[in-house]
Amino acid sequence: MLKQNERVYLIDGSSYIYRAYFAIRHLSNSKGEATNAVYGFTHMLLTLLREEKPDRVAVVFDAKGSTFARIFTRSIRQTGRQCRKIWCRRFR
Repeated sequence: MLKQNERVYLIDGSSYIYRAYFAIRHLSNSKGEATNAVYGFTHMLLTLLREEKPDRVAVVFDAKGSTFARIFTRSIRQTGRQCRKIWCRRFR
């Protein structure tokens, strides 16, 4: 049970890894394996822990396969494309 003033951080681990992979380029180990995502993810997580000092932390990763968020995002993108077409026609 959480205490009233506890600070809880929920971290989107997949997003952290994605950001780290593209933010840090050309970082690899002696075997040539890319380590930029691992290094960046760890650095961001440790920085958060050091600076924010949360009482609890949970890191959550995307599930394999199709998820509600992916389906929802896909439908939003399609709707957005339709809206852009409508707005473009109105402002010409």
